[in-house]
Amino acid sequence: MWRTYPQMWITPSGYPHHPGRVGAFFGDIMGITPPATGIVPRLVTASQGTRENTKLKRAVAHTVIQGNIAVPTRERADFPTIHTPDEGRRDIHKEEKKRSTRGKERCVEHYDVIVLGLGIMGSATVATLAQRGYHVLALEAFSRHHTNGSSHGRTRIIREAYFESPEYVPLVRRAYARWRELEEVTGRRLLHITGGLSIGRPESAFVAGALASAERHQIPYELLDASALMTRFPFRVPDDFVGLLESRAGFLDAEACLDACWDVAQRHGAALRFEEPVLQWWVDGEGVAVQTAKARYAADRLVITPGPWAPQVLAGLGLPLTVRRIVNVHFAPADPSRFAADRLPIYLLAVDEGQYYGFPALPEQGVKFGRHDAGEPCTPETCRRTVTADEIAALQSVLNRYVPGAADGVLWSFTCLYTMTPDEHFIIDRHPLWPQVVLACGFSGHGFKFGSVVGEIVSDLALNGKTEHPIGFLRLQRFAESTGSQAAKHQ
Repeated sequence: MWRTYPQMWITPSGYPHHPGRVGAFFGDIMGITPPATGIVPRLVTASQGTRENTKLKRAVAHTVIQGNIAVPTRERADFPTIHTPDEGRRDIHKEEKKRSTRGKERCVEHYDVIVLGLGIMGSATVATLAQRGYHVLALEAFSRHHTNGSSHGRTRIIREAYFESPEYVPLVRRAYARWRELEEVTGRRLLHITGGLSIGRPESAFVAGALASAERHQIPYELLDASALMTRFPFRVPDDFVGLLESRAGFLDAEACLDACWDVAQRHGAALRFEEPVLQWWVDGEGVAVQTAKARYAADRLVITPGPWAPQVLAGLGLPLTVRRIVNVHFAPADPSRFAADRLPIYLLAVDEGQYYGFPALPEQGVKFGRHDAGEPCTPETCRRTVTADEIAALQSVLNRYVPGAADGVLWSFTCLYTMTPDEHFIIDRHPLWPQVVLACGFSGHGFKFGSVVGEIVSDLALNGKTEHPIGFLRLQRFAESTGSQAAKHQ
């Protein structure tokens, strides 16, 4: 979502610093580290500001001069009121006019909410906000269906017996319902039910975790021993393996999900701006302002869904985020009918070689297969986008060993990016200093299926400061030691 420009320093929050030029780094707590220019950072309040920063006083209680870092004071932390769609619209426009005339540089447009990033999380959020009647702008640096982030590709698995934690089950159930609702309003087929298998030894995370979620939430399942598993499905596994079969698992058409979100958003008046990189954003009183390569915008709320750019964008919060490069290959099976969706469900496979996931043979797609638990650290800029012959051969070998005949030939391969947290749970919360800013990131390789409900949750947090969905385990508070120490530096 953020790009690097020549002759300037782009801070992780997206603010460009031109050496020697007066600047205000309002995204400091989001991750700014001054360049090694020999300037010693010092806090400069607006009341102490020099003639050069006079016009910047209007934006925040503290400002920054030539690398001297400052952030808004805690007095700004009261959650401001936002008008509902059916009341106060005239007042919003009055405020828009008042804000747009501040200083010499005008805000081109004012919105209720601006969303940065149009991966699945940002796209679902824009659609939800627009459906609720709010005036929304979404900004994305790249084109539709770009392949630089984490939301591209043809398919994503969706499953209910959630091995990662039983706490996800209420959320994924709501996600199922929201995907169906989106199908109804757009006429697009998004969700395909095939059933799903979690395969491995009984003590493996895939099997034990799925069983724990199924038992806790009364999810119907069958537990198959190795013989039954191989009789009913085209697998070949060791005798001590089992398979947990759930009926509601399946896959999402990832590209159609994005298109459906964009259709709904635009149908309800949202502005989607692709290929418009964000240069900076800052807190402006109780609202926010965003500068792109094309224009300046203002809003009452800001939602940041940065995908694999999160470690840079949110570096100042001290979040332990890492990005991993993941390889997927679409294979041509020897006999596609043996691996069709009515004979082979989606599956998770925990074997001695590692943790893998796979799909049935789909028309014009073959059999998609990937490894879940390995991938070299990278950034979106340093990621090796070309898949090597050795990487393809390794996946082909594993797939043919446990699903014989599924990988007779190679159709195509691609890379995807996981943004990992240490506990592999998501981060969805309001910013610790600026309540008008909401963050959603760190989806750790299993987030896409939740996009429809994440859109609801993030919209709730942006508009109301709270949500009825059970997301306590996804809050920033669990990283309080690291985020607190970083935030304390700026108080």
